[in-house]
Amino acid sequence: MSDKPDDNNQILIYDADRRLKAKLGAGLSFSQVVTPAVIAQAQEEVAKSSDKILQQNMEHLEVLEKLLQEISHDAPATDTFQKMSAAAFSIKSNAGMCGYGFASALGRSLQLFCEALDGRDKKISTTEREIISCHINGIKTAFVRKITGDGGIFGQTIADELEQLTVRYRKS
Repeated sequence: MSDKPDDNNQILIYDADRRLKAKLGAGLSFSQVVTPAVIAQAQEEVAKSSDKILQQNMEHLEVLEKLLQEISHDAPATDTFQKMSAAAFSIKSNAGMCGYGFASALGRSLQLFCEALDGRDKKISTTEREIISCHINGIKTAFVRKITGDGGIFGQTIADELEQLTVRYRKS
């Protein structure tokens, strides 16, 4: 189901994707396949890979910082915001998988902001640069300081304020 209205302001409703259920076959439920043992094994694999995943996130942060420097001085290349959005998406996903909810929330907010900027051919404003920079610095701080979870009251406040700023800014 989608809550995004079409051009006529109508709510669009989609049928549920039942491909997984079809693959499981008749008489076999999801809970029979995804057992607590399977979940525990998956969590163990993620835990074993978390250092590698966090290293990948640091590489994505380097890409974001490099691209931010480039667009701070010149008009962005055609695919700059797509690259930034992709890096932020990877950070969002990987951070969430490793328990870094605060970094994941900032990654999501940055991804949406970069998607809103995509297609622009002019130099970014000081405000836009600061919004991106705040996201990058927050994500980096979460990883360097190993801030897991939502970052407590301060992390949640920062994430909420950046989200509100990006939403408000995207609407303008």
